[in-house]
Amino acid sequence: MGKAFGLRGDHLPPDKRKETIESALRSVGLNPDEVLGRYPHQLSGGQLQRLLVARALIIGSEMLIADELTSMIDASLRAGILNLLLGLKKEGKLSVLFITHDIAQAQYISDRIIVMKNGEIVEMGPSDRVLTRTTRPYTKNLLASVPQLYKKWK
Repeated sequence: MGKAFGLRGDHLPPDKRKETIESALRSVGLNPDEVLGRYPHQLSGGQLQRLLVARALIIGSEMLIADELTSMIDASLRAGILNLLLGLKKEGKLSVLFITHDIAQAQYISDRIIVMKNGEIVEMGPSDRVLTRTTRPYTKNLLASVPQLYKKWK
């Protein structure tokens, strides 16, 4: 069906393959006519990330492990990918384990947050509690590192 990341749908009944693949691509904001038949190096960074999410939908995954999913794309595309994941999560199509070094992205997308330092969990809980009422110095430092747009720099 497609060269891009093996979107063949071999596990699907032959009469449902094309429809399922195209539906998954559309649900992540991709035009099937633009991406099917193309190789990964022919796609933009944002298209590649969306394609990875579509693959999870095509195989019927209930959970996507997104390890630094937005780290390799520019800031203008990050919001689109985060909104895509948030929408799929809200629609109940996919649960997302979002692994990131960016506490602002974690805050935007997560219901629960686990903060790790040197491979050890230092804090975990509902996002609003961890991010607004933390007592942990490491979490406080992470939060302090997020740029504040309303602050004037001296």
